[in-house]
Amino acid sequence: MSYSPLISIVTIVYNDLKGLKTTFESVVDQRYENKEYIIIDGASSDGSVEFIKENKESLSYWVSEQDKGIADAFNKGVQAAKGDWIVLLNAADYFQDEEAINKMLPHLEANQNADIVYGRLTEVDENGRIGKSFGKKFDKKIFERECTIIHPATFHNKNFFKENGLFNLDFKIAMDYEIFLRKRDLKAVFADELISYMETGGLSQLDPAPSYKEVNKAKQMHLNKSNTQLAFDYYENMLRYRLSKLKQGLLS
Repeated sequence: MSYSPLISIVTIVYNDLKGLKTTFESVVDQRYENKEYIIIDGASSDGSVEFIKENKESLSYWVSEQDKGIADAFNKGVQAAKGDWIVLLNAADYFQDEEAINKMLPHLEANQNADIVYGRLTEVDENGRIGKSFGKKFDKKIFERECTIIHPATFHNKNFFKENGLFNLDFKIAMDYEIFLRKRDLKAVFADELISYMETGGLSQLDPAPSYKEVNKAKQMHLNKSNTQLAFDYYENMLRYRLSKLKQGLLS
């Protein structure tokens, strides 16, 4: 294929050596060659830094220092990235197979002016058991109610950050939703390809209430929604979460 943009993969990690190894392997195994790999470590003390140093030849950039949270770590990665497209693949998340980037190339080439091009993502627990899948055609009305784009399966156009700025440090969980809402005419393109797996057990999954509160905070900043509408959205999302957990419990 003639289109071969530089793809930047950014992994942020803090005291998750096992997850880092999983993510690292999936990135270096990608058969697409025009890529760079960036690791942002939050001053880990579990051996992650030693692992990074041992494998620094496979990295374009890395740093290990204290940060101000996930948004700050994302920003460090984005600022270090030189790619045309940027993928935020956190420690413990990993590409579906070694052809994940190659599968996205036709979609990236056809949508070079898009802000983001995203695929499908599947949840997996620490034992490798497959869970829910996410990813569907972008619908602005639905997106303004709930975040339907998951960053480990998203290719961000470098120009998106140039035009809209970096992640807001006031957000600890829903920083990706906030930055997407920040651009009112967001051009988001869905590619029906399974791109990545995301390990369950993150902050927003262990206790969704803070996440949904931050989602509403982002809506207050960027959408013309009343307090009643925001309250409805919050309780609707919480109900959807509890029903999902109930269904998982019944299936297991």
